[in-house]
Amino acid sequence: MKILTLAQRGLVISSALWTITSAPGGLQARNVDPHLPGVERPQLEVRIFRLPSVPEGIVKLAAAEAARQLQGLLVTFDWLDCSTPVQAPACQAPLSLKVITIRILPHALPNATEAGLGMTMWSDTGTSAALFYDRAMALRRPNVPLQRLLGLAMAHEIVHVLLSGDHTDEGLMAARWSTEYLATGHSGYSGLSRAMEAAVESEARRRVSQAAFTRN
Repeated sequence: MKILTLAQRGLVISSALWTITSAPGGLQARNVDPHLPGVERPQLEVRIFRLPSVPEGIVKLAAAEAARQLQGLLVTFDWLDCSTPVQAPACQAPLSLKVITIRILPHALPNATEAGLGMTMWSDTGTSAALFYDRAMALRRPNVPLQRLLGLAMAHEIVHVLLSGDHTDEGLMAARWSTEYLATGHSGYSGLSRAMEAAVESEARRRVSQAAFTRN
């Protein structure tokens, strides 16, 4: 399988199933929870569906940005591009609570907030988020590339999936991002308190456990 290496951050993204790991000091080796020795982190699956007009490379870089933003959470995310001609087998699997679906839409949905880059939706079989490509395109600048905007929006909505509608005063989960934050980006700084991070991790564990119970 062809591998694309992003040397700056030590990220490796494979073509269909994007396996994203970090350089030393970032994500833990494998997916072991350092606070619970011998216990693996909950592992969630992110299926991304993009428009034909959105380059695959942009979405790969956006997924890498999202992974950087979420690296402080004790949750492992498997990122899948489900819009390639040859899809990963997991893209064909039934939805479950451990699957988060992200769709990159051409335009904002009618019930979206005025300035939102995306929104989250829930159902009994899983959760999904929509990202609005036209709004991301309108916000891009020379120092704020498209892949960064999509990656931030992707990570923001994933946290909403796991933590309902909570926002923070600053960081990834702020209701509005400052120009400085968009330009510089504090990778891995979600603005979440440790209690909120623990709630996200607990919800991820619940989803994985429930999905396994339902499958059996």
